[in-house]
Amino acid sequence: MKFKLILPIIIAIIIIGLGIWLIFGINNEQPISTEDWKTYTDQEYGYSFKYPQDWNVIQCLGTVLIAPQEAADNILESNCIVKPNKLYVWGLNYRTEQQFIDVIEPYRVSDSYKDVAKEDITINGIEATKYTTDFKRITDQANPGDRFIDVLFPVEGGYIESTFMDQEYFDIYEQILNTFTL
Repeated sequence: MKFKLILPIIIAIIIIGLGIWLIFGINNEQPISTEDWKTYTDQEYGYSFKYPQDWNVIQCLGTVLIAPQEAADNILESNCIVKPNKLYVWGLNYRTEQQFIDVIEPYRVSDSYKDVAKEDITINGIEATKYTTDFKRITDQANPGDRFIDVLFPVEGGYIESTFMDQEYFDIYEQILNTFTL
């Protein structure tokens, strides 16, 4: 008798669970295709990457900035004065070995304002170091909950520092980064 009552409950739970899994468990997002993207090549340092057709690459104060077209236009209109810094989405800079020792390395440690995770990664056969910074408190660059991702690619005499600052574009950033070559 109890089995006859329990069996429909078990079947109902399985059906409900399956329904929830079908609705929320399947990733319906299509992978981003980089096939028709533009290519940027830095003549001075020899790196290149692909980026979406509706984005732009601009040079501002020695930094290569990559952003959606509207954001890039706003940056240019402001004479490259970007506040908060994360409005530029992604930037690339050359850093000397000394800049790495004096500025980059000391900033990439956890403290009362931020948690920093460091890992060695490989992108297109290039060994690099990735720093993921999660901000806990307000700083002049970020708010609590902001995440910045820095990847340092070694080049002769220094590094190409890649800094990503806007999580809204994380999937596109990952795709752009995966096209990076030296």
